[in-house]
Amino acid sequence: MHPGQYTVLNSPDPDVVTRAVRDLEYHADFLDALGTGPESKLILHVGGVYGDKSEAIRRFIRNWKNLPENVRARLAIENDAVQSIQTQTPGGKPYPSRGRKGAIHWASPPGSAPNADTGELHTSITSTRRETANSVLVEVGANTPYAEPLELGSSKMEPRPFMAPAFNANVDRVQANVRAAVRRGNRR
Repeated sequence: MHPGQYTVLNSPDPDVVTRAVRDLEYHADFLDALGTGPESKLILHVGGVYGDKSEAIRRFIRNWKNLPENVRARLAIENDAVQSIQTQTPGGKPYPSRGRKGAIHWASPPGSAPNADTGELHTSITSTRRETANSVLVEVGANTPYAEPLELGSSKMEPRPFMAPAFNANVDRVQANVRAAVRRGNRR
């Protein structure tokens, strides 16, 4: 399930957070009532930056920790890599935009996620899931020609990673999901 755009856990407005928690509780209770397991997820975006990205992330984590367990078990974060690209990081060099005639694209500084220009990079991020009787394989990637040099760097530029930080921010959740899948598989 994907709660609405107004379900924002990292809002600086406590009333918005209270309503977001109620909405997430409603969705989790609905899935619980259907008898679905924790593999049925509530997909949520981290939320806005509100002028201070670090504080926005801290607010999200603080509010996530206060969620009921049945909500936390189901919560999955969507598009962390996309959001890091869409959040413009100042400090890079200006270049002529490739996709917007006459416009300037400000590159992000080395080590920061790439700044969006045409939107092609973040719209190219996809995931696939394949299951067999013995395994589940999930692949996530971006299919633009410049995704890999941005992520890993090249002989001409330092890395501007966007996929690895998104994975690293969610590694605990990925590991928990894998452990839960193994436990379910062992019961069969």
